[in-house]
Amino acid sequence: MPCDISAIEKIIYEVSDGEDEALLKKISGAFKTFSAEQKNQIIPHINLLLDSWGDSVEKSRRKTSFCLDIADSSTRPVSDSLRAALIFAARHCTPSFLAKAESLRLSGARENNIPLPQIVGKIQKISFLDEKLIVYLLTNNEWFQKLDIDPITHSVSLKNLFNDARKNISLDTFISDSVFFRSEDEYLKNILNLKMFPPFSEWL
Repeated sequence: MPCDISAIEKIIYEVSDGEDEALLKKISGAFKTFSAEQKNQIIPHINLLLDSWGDSVEKSRRKTSFCLDIADSSTRPVSDSLRAALIFAARHCTPSFLAKAESLRLSGARENNIPLPQIVGKIQKISFLDEKLIVYLLTNNEWFQKLDIDPITHSVSLKNLFNDARKNISLDTFISDSVFFRSEDEYLKNILNLKMFPPFSEWL
């Protein structure tokens, strides 16, 4: 993977009119390894790329993934171009039952006081809301299986992983106060019964 600034600049201009996934990964992968000084040098070029994409980010999985990768590794100050791209990324990740405006609110993509990695984490959670999930509620220190989400009230129905007790929480709380897992409930039961912590690869 090239880590030379000039090489990455060249790739950035190669993808300005497209969305070659391999090239986008080269850019974001190199960006993660750059020092703060190098990132500051390359960000103006990335801003031009994001500006050229505009609202097409909302329609593209590859562009959305790229924007999230860059935002997750960015340093301050945050550019307006990246902020705008995150808004389109949040809209792209909106599940079928949720209005795009609500997805934006939940993600905090319009909030300048929220750190970018936190916004990225929320957008990623929103993108998984249609899937079967096991979650750990941080406030309650409890494990739950997500059953469903009411498309009208946005109330999330949960079942305790160990005693089958049911509870409902707001979607806001579900996004901000829980950690998502890909694993099936029986798998996590076995791990937790052995008092082993799931590997980082299982976290969403």
